[in-house]
Parts: sequence; C-alpha cells; structure tokens
Amino acid sequence: MMGEAARRQKKREAEFQEVDHRLRSDGVDTTQLGFYDQPAFLALEKADPEYLKLCTRWLARRPLSDSYRRRAKLVVPAVAATVAELFAGSDMVASCLNGSAMLSRVLERAGIWNHVIQGSFVLRVPHEGIWRGFQTVDEQDFPGAVLGHAWVFAPPFHVVDVTIAQQRWFDEEREFVPPMVVTTFTSRTLVELKDVVAARWRPRLQGHPLWGKRELVYEEVPELREMEIYVPSMELREGKALLRYVPVGTRWPDTDLEDMNTMEGCTGPTGVKVWEHCVELVDTLASEE
Repeated sequence: MMGEAARRQKKREAEFQEVDHRLRSDGVDTTQLGFYDQPAFLALEKADPEYLKLCTRWLARRPLSDSYRRRAKLVVPAVAATVAELFAGSDMVASCLNGSAMLSRVLERAGIWNHVIQGSFVLRVPHEGIWRGFQTVDEQDFPGAVLGHAWVFAPPFHVVDVTIAQQRWFDEEREFVPPMVVTTFTSRTLVELKDVVAARWRPRLQGHPLWGKRELVYEEVPELREMEIYVPSMELREGKALLRYVPVGTRWPDTDLEDMNTMEGCTGPTGVKVWEHCVELVDTLASEE
C-alpha cells in the first residue's frame, strides 16, 4: 500500500510532467537554462502575462537528482556569499529586484536552475519589540517603485536573498539583519493581513465585509493562493530575528547580465562588475564537478 509521502511524490511528478508537456507543446525547450528567454516563451508571455506562472510551477515541481542537489548545495551558497559581499561594499540601496536578477543570471551561468520571486518580507525581533515589513500592497514612494521585496528561488534552496542587508533599515533594526539568507524550506507559515498589506494602507480596508477574516488576505493578494501551493510562505530564525518570506509573484531578468543595473539612477555594481567578481569562482566550481 502506498504511503502518504509516496503519494505526495507521485502527485508532484505528475504535476511536473503536465506543465513540462505544456511548455514543450508550446515550443519551449525546457532542457535549456533560462528558457524564459526563448522567443517562443517570450511571445506566449507577451500575449498572456499569466504564462510566466508556469515557470514557478515547473521549477517547484522539477525532480532533483542526488548529483544536482550536491552541486546546488556547493554552488548556491558560495555564489550568494560572493555577490552579497560585493553588494555590501557598494552603494546599493533598496535594489532588491536588480540585485536578485543579477544573482539569477550568475547562477544560470553556474548551471543552477532558478528564478526571481517578488513578495512580502517581515522582520520581527520579539524581545526588542521590533516589527518591520516590506509589503506588496502599499503606496509607491516614487513612480516605478517595486513594492515588497525580491529574492531568488533556486531549489533545493527556497530563499536566496543577497540584498536583505541593503534595504532601508532603521538603526535599531540593522543589527538584527543578516548579511544574506540562503535556506532550504523549513515549514509553512500562516500569512496574516499585516504581512502583505502595509500599515498605512490597512485603514482603507476597515469596514470591508471580510475585515478580520483570513479571506481578506486572498482578496487583497489573489496571487498568493496559487503561490502557496508551489512556493509556500515560510518563517526562519536568524539569531534573535524571525524572518518571514511571503512569495506573491514570479519575476524574470529581462536583460542579459552585462546590461543590468546600467541605467541612470541605479545604485550598486553593474552586471558587468558582478560577473567580473564571480567569474573566477564560477570557473573554479565548474572544475570541481
């Protein structure tokens, strides 16, 4: 008789085969890293932005061989630490999407399947009374501002966050913020309204028929319902701090690494600088395969 774990694994494999078959049928070569750059995928995504969600479903359900797991556990932390170190020594501020996109491209060149996740992030330090969130439902501080936070999803690593220390922290919060986060999945966490809706926005929701009910979370962030199936929200401890990551959407680098972070107003190193900083490490890791 098949056990529960075996049934779950069989379901995951069937889900992967289903989405992989759809992508291939649409002309996408899923054997190629970064297949979201292929003309067939770009055309489909342009016609239907929801098509990008297939990347999340595909990556979350992609079977990982033992050899790939070993390689990912060698490569991802090493590359992340190198990139985070470079960012820490630069003038990068609040550039989570650009920074994560550059990391994503470097990981691709190192042979690691991944994509960028956009979502909400919460830092809690209970004994210090600290609670700080970067939510996806909020007011833009300036035109074009990316709401929430961004990080990289690179199974078996659930969160690879190399820009967390470069966010706009208050002095009393900064000492509890880690230089980076690289973690596999631990356990699901129950998402609350304050995790995804900023404090200055929540008064607008008072009086809503769903106020005080969990369904209001999904009303405000409908993408969350599907994301929770494939990339669940999680909370982890880093020292005295509790960090909560709530994935909401899939993002993908829309330019080559060499063209990243070059526009006027961008802070931190360019994609060229990031690659120059990482290329020796990537080559060394490749020689260790």
